[in-house]
Amino acid sequence: MKKYLISFLLSTFSIVAFSQHPSLNVPLNRIWNLEFEKKYALLNDKTHNSIYPMLQGQLADLKDSLASEEKSWWYRKVYKEHLVDIRKQDWMIQLDPLGEIEVGRTENDAANRYTGAIQLQGGIGSKFAFYTSVFSTWAFYPNYLTAFGRTYSILPGQGDAVPYTEKGFNHFNSLAYISFSPNSHFNFQFGHGRNFIGNGYRSLLLSDGYYPHPYFRILTNIGPIQYVYLLSQYTDLLAPKLSKELGFRQKYSAISYLDWRIGKRLSLGLFQAVIWQADDSTGRRGIDPNYLNPIVFLRPIERNLGSEGNMILGLNSKFKIVDGHLIYFQFVLDEFDFRQLQAQNGYWANKYGYQLGYKGFDLFHIPNLSINTEYNVVRPFTYSHWTSLTNYSHFNEPLAHPFGANFREWQNFINYRFKRYYCQIQYMNALVGFDENGLSWGQNIFASYFVRVRETGNEIGQGLTTRIHFTQVKLGYILNTRTNMRLELTGSNRNAINNNETLVENWFTVGISNNVRNLYFDR
Repeated sequence: MKKYLISFLLSTFSIVAFSQHPSLNVPLNRIWNLEFEKKYALLNDKTHNSIYPMLQGQLADLKDSLASEEKSWWYRKVYKEHLVDIRKQDWMIQLDPLGEIEVGRTENDAANRYTGAIQLQGGIGSKFAFYTSVFSTWAFYPNYLTAFGRTYSILPGQGDAVPYTEKGFNHFNSLAYISFSPNSHFNFQFGHGRNFIGNGYRSLLLSDGYYPHPYFRILTNIGPIQYVYLLSQYTDLLAPKLSKELGFRQKYSAISYLDWRIGKRLSLGLFQAVIWQADDSTGRRGIDPNYLNPIVFLRPIERNLGSEGNMILGLNSKFKIVDGHLIYFQFVLDEFDFRQLQAQNGYWANKYGYQLGYKGFDLFHIPNLSINTEYNVVRPFTYSHWTSLTNYSHFNEPLAHPFGANFREWQNFINYRFKRYYCQIQYMNALVGFDENGLSWGQNIFASYFVRVRETGNEIGQGLTTRIHFTQVKLGYILNTRTNMRLELTGSNRNAINNNETLVENWFTVGISNNVRNLYFDR
């Protein structure tokens, strides 16, 4: 009886990543994916790794460096098996309760987070897979995140910030998808979740820091080419409802991304996206069939339709210097006026941004010691549009960088793992020009660009110029390499300094959790 009780309690904190099914996704989590990125950085590796979540079939040749051949009941249940794991010749199904418990304190208040969840996944044959999970979280956050929740009625990546007691919040969200791979070249996926395009910590094209949303994705692999077509539905919480029956206003995006592996060192990706509102004064408009062609160039279509949609273009590139060392680059273009660009006069509609980063693995010949440094710049008004129904956002959050626009940011990570012990040190230094006194200086992408303060003379950091420093240290122990169940101690510091105030917060947490998603609290 005792061993069954212990097994159940431990399985409560487990989530499955690798079920040996090629059509299931690898969860989106930075620390977990570090174990694979070292392989991607080798010159002879041909894996496309700019589109996330990746399929488990893309990682089939990776081995668990901490795996053991122990066969005891204890080892199987704690380290290897799901609570329910049924495998037959042509189908499989797995069920797991999930959980996260973190307890901690700021200088004056509790900083606790409790998550309960359950997950079901499986496959039929080698081509069809499915996944569903539901999460419910009760949390007390540091003051800056509490203020964020009160202001925007959401918490980063977690949806509605439903008040829980005087200072806490409750979140409720779910993930799900069905996935079909008819052959080694194609995967079709319909789901409710997140996607990410890029090679860095942040993405200026499409990040994963927002609340899950419905999507349909076609992933194509042909030799050195990988191509994705992504059709998504987003929710606008700010636009006035047309009626109580119709609920929150909706919008759609069609995104195409082509990644071309050029030789052993260089990968080059081209990105295009168009966002349009799903309804107008007459009611629901729905998905425009002109955008359903997965290989069409979207700009001519959007222009010839006379559409009031928002078009965004981008570039993503990665270059392997030597084995284990690479640089990466992104460029996003929202709008521009070439004559004004030549004049270098800070014209408001020259809306663009760029990212430059470096990753190094096994530094100084020390196994599992890695570094990542990244610089992001986005000009004022980028991603914004004439209305929130066509800006680049979902559920009151940007689809790209969490700062929105009008910022410079420098991110740094040092990661080290020795057997099951690991450490992560993060430092962020950002300059952000927030809007103030009802004036739009270009940081808040939900404000219409028609209410801008000036035509020219716009520069990064204008408005309420704020310097933000964020430092975090994580020390942990990996309990289960397949479920990413970890014991973790975290210490964090955030300083936000501007002409109005100086806010300094320190907090510590300790807990057991499954790092199967990215939650971006460094803002």
